[in-house]
Amino acid sequence: MLKKIFVLAALSVILLSRAFSQGNFREGFIIKHEIDTVFGLVEFRPNAKNYESCIFKKDGKITEYYPEQIQGFGYINECVFTSTILSDAFIEVVVLGKINLYKTKSNYILQKDGSNYVLESKKVQTEVDGKTIVMESSPWKGIIAFLVSDCTTSFTDRINSLALNELELSRLIIKYNQCVNADYKVFKQKSSWLKLAFGVNAGFVNSMVKVNKKTSYYAYMDDKYSSLNPTAGISFSIASPRIADRFAMQGELNYFKSSFSSSTEVETSANYKEYHDTYFQMSTISIPVTLKYTIPKGNRRVYLQSGVTYDFNFDTETQWDRDAWISNDLFTDSQPAFEVRKRQVGFCAGAGILKSFNFFEAGLELQYSILNRLNEDATFSAVTSRVALTLVIKS
Repeated sequence: MLKKIFVLAALSVILLSRAFSQGNFREGFIIKHEIDTVFGLVEFRPNAKNYESCIFKKDGKITEYYPEQIQGFGYINECVFTSTILSDAFIEVVVLGKINLYKTKSNYILQKDGSNYVLESKKVQTEVDGKTIVMESSPWKGIIAFLVSDCTTSFTDRINSLALNELELSRLIIKYNQCVNADYKVFKQKSSWLKLAFGVNAGFVNSMVKVNKKTSYYAYMDDKYSSLNPTAGISFSIASPRIADRFAMQGELNYFKSSFSSSTEVETSANYKEYHDTYFQMSTISIPVTLKYTIPKGNRRVYLQSGVTYDFNFDTETQWDRDAWISNDLFTDSQPAFEVRKRQVGFCAGAGILKSFNFFEAGLELQYSILNRLNEDATFSAVTSRVALTLVIKS
């Protein structure tokens, strides 16, 4: 099991490294020191890298720019970065108005009347009843209270409960600019804080059962079983494009029915033979919950996912038929082969590709799952794994 998980992880790393090496460019621009805006393609990267440099593509030529070389850069209808506030780094422009809000690699900056104010939270030690405790110091709230004091609306209650994050800070600064009737601009408006997507899928699943550590009593069980069956289900995903546009949590609910069978022959002597027919089937509702990483490529999206899966088995049936020939006499016996577990848990990983159409996305997904023991009896172990290939349609 660990070996298979390692292979999946290694494959994911290889796919990711290849995807990153190709780059992901979006329509954007750079602003030169001569206040000259040049349009082209800007590589879309995590903010941690955008704070350091910009990779710009124009007429097939790729150039990496640093803060001292240009005034800023951005993506069309998305985020914008400037080097005019800090000399050694790009910072993200969140809101522009009478008070401007910027986001740096480690904190936030407010700008008013040409002065910059850094908002940061600090840990301080203090003694209470002879004990040293660590508390959070919030001088940044006092800075905000001072900067918005010229608004006729009181922000006291809002500031007291304010958290130091982009969502709450941007909402407060927008309210302030509205209060003082100042023109303002909010960036990344098309990137929502919360995005929900729903989908359906249908395809085929190849279920496999590997039997090991069996005692002589279960000698009638074959070493491996497999069953290829149709599957169908629904999915939903939740993401926050404003925070991490490439990551999403996805949940699925899939249904499939599988059946397995085997026939074995045991000959102990010329006068004694046994024939064993084993059959078991089950219906399964599988609920994978995965973290999905998406790599956009134009109107296509490649994604990798991994997580955990929960299976509920029902309508289970197992049968073991034995025919024993002793000389010329036939003796038959029939009984349940083993007891199937109702619930199983395990790991899953996969990859897929989606193409965008006018009102939906469609593509293919390949997912591998491995689960814990299928049988209740501890005297042998039947481990379940499966590979599913499905057609996916998402809203």
